[in-house]
Amino acid sequence: MRKLKENLKRCFSSYTRIFLCVIGIVSVRVFIEWAFFVFPLQINGFQDYVRFYLENVYYFLILFLVMSLFVAWIARVDLKAVMRFGVTLYPIIWLPPLIDHLFLGRTEGYYYARVENFFDNLTSLYFATSDGSFGLSFEVILGIFALIVFVLWKTRNIFKALTTGLFLHLFLLIFTTPDLFFGRAGADYYFDTFLPAYYFFPSIFFLTATVFVRNRNKCLAVLQNLRPARAGIFIAAVVFGVIARYIINRVAYLYNPFLCGVAVFFLWQVAVIVNDIYDIAIDKVTNTDRPLARGVLSVEDYSFAAVVFSFWALSLAAVISGPVLLLAVLFIGLAYVYSVPPLRLRKNFSGNVVIALAVLISFFMGVSSSGFRPVNVFYLFPVGMMMFIF
Repeated sequence: MRKLKENLKRCFSSYTRIFLCVIGIVSVRVFIEWAFFVFPLQINGFQDYVRFYLENVYYFLILFLVMSLFVAWIARVDLKAVMRFGVTLYPIIWLPPLIDHLFLGRTEGYYYARVENFFDNLTSLYFATSDGSFGLSFEVILGIFALIVFVLWKTRNIFKALTTGLFLHLFLLIFTTPDLFFGRAGADYYFDTFLPAYYFFPSIFFLTATVFVRNRNKCLAVLQNLRPARAGIFIAAVVFGVIARYIINRVAYLYNPFLCGVAVFFLWQVAVIVNDIYDIAIDKVTNTDRPLARGVLSVEDYSFAAVVFSFWALSLAAVISGPVLLLAVLFIGLAYVYSVPPLRLRKNFSGNVVIALAVLISFFMGVSSSGFRPVNVFYLFPVGMMMFIF
């Protein structure tokens, strides 16, 4: 048992590994559902599958963070220890589709719970209504029981253990009933307004809260080093792309460009972090106020921030469209070409070319995000080249 605990500690020794492991476990769950179930396509194949995947990733990620924070608080246990336990427990989310399809023959995908069944779901753990299934109920019961046992083992306090179980049940019930917050949105749940509002922006809050609880100074160091002013250059390029698209096609769907601007903001933060990691020696002389130079953050800590920012940026880009996602990946690639050996183009004039390319990419992300109709890129390319030269 002791050897197993030591192996788990080594395996999940960093937040980056825990974060990626949770995403990996959820990805397996999604792939099982794709293999066994069908769900209606509402936009097109790519966008529907991307949004379905991201819905699941954000749902289980937020659930993981909320329960880790609550258990760490009520049991007075180190947050990372709770998260290690959570990662070892999380494969139970594979059980519902396996049980429901292989043993009960279910082929229909899962749906959000409905407001009218709220109290029935509360008292029956989803057994009594069509909102749930045997597999989902088994997953909920097993998860609640495991957390009750964990808290009881750590605290020897039955009241705290039962409170944890009740909190998990209530949070699950509220979180799986979006109608409580959005009304009867129905089929709109697969569209871009729902996923960012219900999942993306709350995930920013809960992830920031998790880091803040773990180490307030490190969290503040990351926030203070965001450099939003410089990000404004790339966000401005997105705005120019939206304007150019409107001039050519008279199309301007403003919500997606807003999401695109947020994505570009996080893309720039990834570029900042990569650059800071490979400039530690220089910054200790010329930029002593930066987190790595001051020793407030380790490279491992800062790398975790880069992983999270990349995840946020790419997921928002994927929600908008495939071309925007591809451009976001190119932006991150440029960040590495600019800062990472052996190329490390920032050392010579070509570094300015890389920055100009990043501005050009931001421009075309704005173009691609501002409407659903195809746009003739030929007309917009001269505008983009003017920004590139500028």
